[in-house]
Amino acid sequence: MGVSAIYKGLTFDNVNSKNYGVYITGEAVYNAPERDAEAITVPGRNGAFILDRGRFENITVTYPAGLFGDDQTNFANGIRDFRNAIASRVGYCRLEDEYNTDEYRQAVYKSGLDVSPASMNRAGRFDITFDCKPQRFLKSGETESSIANNGKVNNPTLFDARPLLKFNSTGADGTINLGTQSITVISAYVGVVPLDLTKQATTAAGYTFVDNVTINNTSVYKSGDTITFNGAKASFYFSATGKIANVTFSNASGLTAMADIRSTNFTVDLTATAATFTAGTSSTVNKTIDVTVTPQSGTAQTKTFTLTYAYNGNNTIVVRWSNQAYTNISYIAARSKNSGNYSGEADSTVNNLQNVDIYIDLDIGEAYSIDASNNAVSLNNFVNLGGELPYLPPGETTITYSNSITNFKITPRYWRI
Repeated sequence: MGVSAIYKGLTFDNVNSKNYGVYITGEAVYNAPERDAEAITVPGRNGAFILDRGRFENITVTYPAGLFGDDQTNFANGIRDFRNAIASRVGYCRLEDEYNTDEYRQAVYKSGLDVSPASMNRAGRFDITFDCKPQRFLKSGETESSIANNGKVNNPTLFDARPLLKFNSTGADGTINLGTQSITVISAYVGVVPLDLTKQATTAAGYTFVDNVTINNTSVYKSGDTITFNGAKASFYFSATGKIANVTFSNASGLTAMADIRSTNFTVDLTATAATFTAGTSSTVNKTIDVTVTPQSGTAQTKTFTLTYAYNGNNTIVVRWSNQAYTNISYIAARSKNSGNYSGEADSTVNNLQNVDIYIDLDIGEAYSIDASNNAVSLNNFVNLGGELPYLPPGETTITYSNSITNFKITPRYWRI
């Protein structure tokens, strides 16, 4: 390879080789990927059966390259800086070269830069190798276009394209059709998701007992969802300053336990005190529950517990037993505590798709929106893509959608090999 043959550049994830004095030739830029097909021989049958998996394998693309510096220092620095720039990229990145100016690849830097110095270490030849997805994506397919209802899109290639769709919803159920392929857009989540909870008992001034209940997985709901906190079947422990005998504890659910000597345990079902919260909004809910003490002889006495559920708007619900157990009841001291397994659920039916840009990526089968921090928020529960992912076949496709879909746009992402 002569010096005159090396005169074009490549760009990998915005790293332009020419900025480092590195130039490439086009010896390997026209190769095609291998189709994923297998020839299977069958006894008694002439020829082979071809199992075609309907896809192409990744392709290795190697660019012969060279760097020509003014002196040894410039040459060494250029090689070092370019090598570090491309090797620092992680995962698939955009790869372009100046031989195919109307297309780009998705590539991972694989190996290369085994430099053969020349011209008194002021120049050198080396290969740059990438592991690429098989598609050559057309830059013309990157343009986002608004599509009117019953509008048409023309795929100029011989291959099915997996577009990116973007639209808004009025909050009602709807459909999008790419030709005969249908996508269903559901206006709200369906169903109730159980919350994964853990509990840690603590103490706090002014309260008999405090439980910090943590919601371990807040990704199951979104801001605005209804969270129902069901409470617990709690085991209470009471202790006395003196001997307790023949005293029965009970609650509104009819659960009872006999007091024994100086202390007793009994179960109270707190699910009757279930509280609801709005995810993302801190709030406090007070609930009450009556517990009765019935001596073997004498008058039954009832004490009302005040339960305070304080939700921080994120992942913690604090349960406070706001008054002491039996301060004014004979024989019973002012000391109590509980333990129990709390439960809760998030009802997402209140969440809908209004006021957000909705994206459906038909290459990976994901629906999402983008939040204020530029993070993707999954909307998969809102969208049913049917069986095989919809696509744009070669030629013309008519796109229709229901009145609940507005501001419809498509990035077609055409490709060839």
